[in-house]
Amino acid sequence: MSDTEAPHELHHLDRTPEYTEFIEKLRVYHTLRGTNFEPEPRVGNIPVDLLKVFNHIVSNGGYDKVSDEKLAWRRMAVELGLAGTNERNIASIAFALKEKFYKNLAAYEITTIHGKEPPPKDILEDMTAKGAGLLTRTRENFHKKLASGAADSAASGDDATPSRERPSDASFSQSTSRASRGLREAPAQRVLFQPDTGPTRSTRHGSGQLPPGMTGSPANSSHPPSQQMSHGHHPGGMPMHAQARAPRGASYTYTPPNAENIVPTAANYDPRPPMALALRPVDTPGNNPGEFRRQKQLADSASRQPMQPGSK
Repeated sequence: MSDTEAPHELHHLDRTPEYTEFIEKLRVYHTLRGTNFEPEPRVGNIPVDLLKVFNHIVSNGGYDKVSDEKLAWRRMAVELGLAGTNERNIASIAFALKEKFYKNLAAYEITTIHGKEPPPKDILEDMTAKGAGLLTRTRENFHKKLASGAADSAASGDDATPSRERPSDASFSQSTSRASRGLREAPAQRVLFQPDTGPTRSTRHGSGQLPPGMTGSPANSSHPPSQQMSHGHHPGGMPMHAQARAPRGASYTYTPPNAENIVPTAANYDPRPPMALALRPVDTPGNNPGEFRRQKQLADSASRQPMQPGSK
């Protein structure tokens, strides 16, 4: 709205005799048509005067002409005083105005102004206010348009609302992708740690290598594996029953049959030699009673001697 253009008066109800008579005619018309009638609908928080809306839309060419003109419903909302200064929600206000006219006044306009039979209510009032062409809408061409997926005229810029029919798969996937753009991505799935309990390294026999001291390849060996495993011996030279009972763990007394399994610290371990202990016999009442008695008497006599001055 420009600074030179005067602001429109805020929309309000005028309960004049003409208004009351118009509402009663609409009530009878919808009763005969078998449709729901809302005498005082609301656009936002403003009750709508259907007489003012009907006269203003008809003076601008009617529902079809306004719907075919780009952004015309927004202009109608401003001129009727329904938009006010709320320019941010002008699109929703414009469509709300269009919907109230579509549900309550469109069929009445076709009958009284254009003198034609309005479309049946299942393709008029029961549908959403999308597009125009109400004067030429029939059940045949309307269902053909729905089957072909062709959209109604959206020239006004206020018709982009979903119909009651289920949208096509293509439009549904597009709307889903648009809606999912604003959503956060799901966090990465946590994978619980599962330790590997299998062997971490292969033995020399498994990798095709021979133990130290043996020459030749396993493929050219003079004895097959079945003969090498015979007589209850392991290929390393240790009896199988002895290997099953062999202690496990680091020990300098245990030498594994496979040199790869020997820890260098355990292989180079050299224990200290035992230390010689100096032992002397001790006189006790059991093994030497005479000497034990004599030593005790000497200790008792030494303890009874008087202490010399200056000594401890």
